[in-house]
This record gives sequence, C-alpha cells and structure tokens, in this order.
Amino acid sequence: MQTGRYTLLLLIALILTQCESGPRKLEHTAMTKEDRQRLKKPDRLFGEPLFSTDKYKQEENNGIGVNKYLWRAALDTLRFMPFDKIDPFSGVLTTHWHTAKDQPHIRMKATVVVLTPRLRVDGLKISLFHQEKDAKGNWVSKEVGAEVIEQLEDAILHRARELKVDSKLEDMYA
Repeated sequence: MQTGRYTLLLLIALILTQCESGPRKLEHTAMTKEDRQRLKKPDRLFGEPLFSTDKYKQEENNGIGVNKYLWRAALDTLRFMPFDKIDPFSGVLTTHWHTAKDQPHIRMKATVVVLTPRLRVDGLKISLFHQEKDAKGNWVSKEVGAEVIEQLEDAILHRARELKVDSKLEDMYA
C-alpha cells in the first residue's frame, strides 16, 4: 500500500515538473512589411493564392463575395435606417421602413445590392421605396425620382473611395 502511494506521489511530481511555472517569455522579432502584408491575407500560402488564380479578386474580396469598400460604404451611408437583412456574401443589404421624426407621414425603405468584387461605378444596384399616408391613414406607394437614387449611389461611391484611400494610407504607415 505504501508503494502505491509513493508511486502516485512520484507520478504527480513528474507531471508537475513538466509544467512551467509562470508565463513563458515570447521572443520578439521585427516583422518586415512583406510579413505584415502576408498576415493580412490569410488565404495565401507563400504569397500565392490558395483558392483562386484571380489576383484582383483575391485582393479586393477579402473573404466576402462583394467589394469590401462598396459594402462598407453602403452600411455607413444607410446606418441611419434600421437594417432588415445584411448578407455580405450575396451583397444584399435591405433596410426596414424608416420614418423621419419631422415627417411622420412619409416613410422610405432601401435595398442595395453590391454586384461586383471590384470597386466600380456600375457595381451597385439601388432600389428605393417611398410611401405616404393618405387621408384614411393607409400607406400609399409613390414613385422615387431617378435623381434621388443617383444621389444615394453617389454618396455610397464617394464613401467607398474614401475607405479605399484610407486603407492605402494605413498600409503605407503600417
């Protein structure tokens, strides 16, 4: 019985001596700019794409099926409206009906579809829906002018360009 106890104590002591006491010291080595770029692109092995040969798509996509700048710009531009559906893989962004506090008889809803992995002017499809209350309190659909859709498209494209410039500046100073 004593030998079993000593064997158990010896086994515990061996296990404990294998454990390190205190935190391990991590060796710090300087990263080159190429190393940082490689880490930002986890879909690459030794600088080469793992899943696709389309270099432009790999750089602009960043894991989602649409252009990341257009997608982020659409989110930023429409953030004042409550979102209903947000799907970055299909590129569909839909809002709930939004009523401004100063115009409670008017409400709007938007759907933005990012069509391409590239930052292009024709990479967006925007649908706006506009309704007004009639005398009975029912919501009646009204047509949205093309100039309003163009203004929203311009705002999203302008924001996407800003985001791309900002990311280039971050890469330069990283």
